[in-house]
Amino acid sequence: MKKFSLAALLVSAVLVATLVGSGLFFRVGATDSSYRQVVVFSEVLSLIMENYVDPVEADNLMAGAYEGMLRGLDPHAAYLSPGELTAWKEQGADLSAGPGLTVLKGYGALQIVGVDPGSPAEDAGLIAGDQIRVIGDELLRDFSLDQALRLLRGPAGTSVRMQIIHPSTGFSREDLTLDRKARRQLPYRLHEKDGVLVLELQDLTRLDTDKLVQELDGYRERGIEGLLIDLRNVAEGSPRDLQPFAALFHSGAAFRLVDRDGEVLETVDIPTVGPAWNGSITLLVNGATAGAAEGFARLLQVAGAVQIYGEETYGMGSEAELFELPNGAGVLVAAKEWRLASGESWGGDGVVPDVEVRPEGRTYSDRLEDQMQKVIQKLVLIR
Repeated sequence: MKKFSLAALLVSAVLVATLVGSGLFFRVGATDSSYRQVVVFSEVLSLIMENYVDPVEADNLMAGAYEGMLRGLDPHAAYLSPGELTAWKEQGADLSAGPGLTVLKGYGALQIVGVDPGSPAEDAGLIAGDQIRVIGDELLRDFSLDQALRLLRGPAGTSVRMQIIHPSTGFSREDLTLDRKARRQLPYRLHEKDGVLVLELQDLTRLDTDKLVQELDGYRERGIEGLLIDLRNVAEGSPRDLQPFAALFHSGAAFRLVDRDGEVLETVDIPTVGPAWNGSITLLVNGATAGAAEGFARLLQVAGAVQIYGEETYGMGSEAELFELPNGAGVLVAAKEWRLASGESWGGDGVVPDVEVRPEGRTYSDRLEDQMQKVIQKLVLIR
């Protein structure tokens, strides 16, 4: 049986100690407890190598340990083998096109939370609730969200191979090759429902705010007083993208990107534009509300400007940074976090709604519609 040499064990222990205690991880400090855990890790590793019934490849075992340790942190964290790090660097910077999907990481796969109308993904029959298990030849189980997005997206005119799991049809599998195209779907939809104006957002990064303000004014002139902003399944963008839209509802100090010591690395403030809506404002969120949409919801919630209905959001407020290791591998960790200027964050725990509204229904779309109808009914009752 293959034995793990003392030298290799020490090298691995040092690497784990570096990961756990050196400050690469956001919110994890170098404490005595960290190093005690390294000792336990080394003992467990030694026991496996010396006693496991089948031969164990040390490099594979260590890679699995690193991946498992990082996987439990957040959607951004990942261990990149030397080969994966090389591939990461070789991938082009053009990630502007895709098959028309909004995705989040969960349950060892990419969860599809949005499908663009008229996109290759919609033409292929994909729906929110489907899962992407494999992209190209890569199983996504141990991939971070950042890694997976680099595989999913690319230059317009190229294509991407995927294996899809359809939970709605008994978890059937389907292999697809879809074209990558630039996004052209409308970034929002505005409509009236039972006397409530509903603003369904799809893409916070491409909003034509001048056009939106004109449409809002038109509905306000018709006597509609309540605005419901639907942020469900809005999962792309960061607070950097929020300024034009947020300025319609808020002004002043807004967001700060900070490191683990609280040092401010970047500032996003909202210029005074004037409120685009002087009636009541309600937000609707769910577990697929992430990133910029969470920041917007938390900003208005703390300001006391809105009531939030729905479910706790995804909790994605950090940004990944790549650290290269001496052995040619790399580590992606959330080394920066977005917070409100007043200090509140939404990373990890998400935004907790003021009024919880749980959806019911057989399919994902049924549950979305049920949740919307329940919220509309509540708003009509208190109008």
